[in-house]
Amino acid sequence: AAKHKLKAKLMMERETLDDNMSAMSLDVANHGKIMDVKELEQAIDGLKAADIKAVAGRVMKAKPAMASLGRLHATPHVDELLYILQFVIRKYK
Repeated sequence: AAKHKLKAKLMMERETLDDNMSAMSLDVANHGKIMDVKELEQAIDGLKAADIKAVAGRVMKAKPAMASLGRLHATPHVDELLYILQFVIRKYK
């Protein structure tokens, strides 16, 4: 079901000219070329749970960054957010 949702999102991202141009620019930035929709669908079909776990592991090990704009007096520090995130992850493992 998740793969079908991702494919549907991929198709919707390419419906309008503006969206298609944005998607193509991301293709070039990420893959060095404009990806054919069939290529992207094949890549999605080839994904396995282990692939997702590997990426999630790398993301969780990376040092997070945070940007804020506006009235910042009540904005939590990134360390506070990380503490909360770790608590939530432990709770739902």
